[in-house]
Amino acid sequence: MGDPKRHHYLPQFYIRRFVAPDGLVSVFHRGTQLLRRGHPSTIAVEKDYYTFTDDDGSRDVALEKWLATLEGKAKPVFDQLDRRVDIEPEDRFFLSVFLGVLYCRNPRHEREMNELLTGESRTILRRNLIDPVASKNFTSGTPEELLSYVESDKFSLKFDHNYVLAGMIEAGKRLGQEIFTSDWEVLHAISSSNFASCDVPFGILSKPIENRPVGIASPEATKSVPLSARTCLLLSGAGGTFRRRKAKEGEIRRINIATLRETEMFAIAQDEAQLVRLVESCGLRNLLPETKMVVDDLPDPSGDRTRSISVFRRAQRNPPRPNSR
Repeated sequence: MGDPKRHHYLPQFYIRRFVAPDGLVSVFHRGTQLLRRGHPSTIAVEKDYYTFTDDDGSRDVALEKWLATLEGKAKPVFDQLDRRVDIEPEDRFFLSVFLGVLYCRNPRHEREMNELLTGESRTILRRNLIDPVASKNFTSGTPEELLSYVESDKFSLKFDHNYVLAGMIEAGKRLGQEIFTSDWEVLHAISSSNFASCDVPFGILSKPIENRPVGIASPEATKSVPLSARTCLLLSGAGGTFRRRKAKEGEIRRINIATLRETEMFAIAQDEAQLVRLVESCGLRNLLPETKMVVDDLPDPSGDRTRSISVFRRAQRNPPRPNSR
């Protein structure tokens, strides 16, 4: 089977866009709570993360090759936008697919898929355990005992990793279509302030609209995607327009906070002092990520008590932080 391979779920060429003149990048690891200077090759690495495993145990590296090809198509577009060179529709397409897949090709997406599986399974089991007839089909304990376990944090389910990988890519491609048709605005830093990034580098700059949350695929929301320490892409609307401008005063910090709040495990920046400030402002001293996926079991509008509707949503895990301004 050979030695396990090291895969970067945040591509090395992307991390290199945030390095300092010495070739190192400042990185904060949420799990260890350590901030260090490191080489891009040592960041966001997991063994065999993009390798499908066949029934006989052999490894299929087709996905790894596809991702490498996609990265090769996207990298020159990053360079063009950094140099303020206009891009062609084909360039926009490849960058859109790359960004859509980038949003999904990471451990956070896997965690959220498993949270949804656990939440939906909990909903189905709860319905059956409180039903006098259906509950008789459970024989490994009393309905009360089983319900207590299902409602506890000990109850957790996970998808097979092959299924996770397939789901990541399909979701990424769909999101890439949304990104392609969005309005694009490229911001260029004009001062000593730099854009920072993380392992899920998509900030949400818009507030909820009429108490309705907005997300990465909401056309009415403005999303930030740092392309380098000096360039950031803003996505909004659905008109397919393109423009560029200089970043306004204070805008870079607002974008950095929105972006780093999405950190699953790694936050990166060119400047160490800047990253220290952002870690505190974004609440990254909390070991758990800011959000989690939950499943709400809502009554059916028809009034039929034997039916209900499951609603999937991302919910806040941690309380608001007073120092997030």
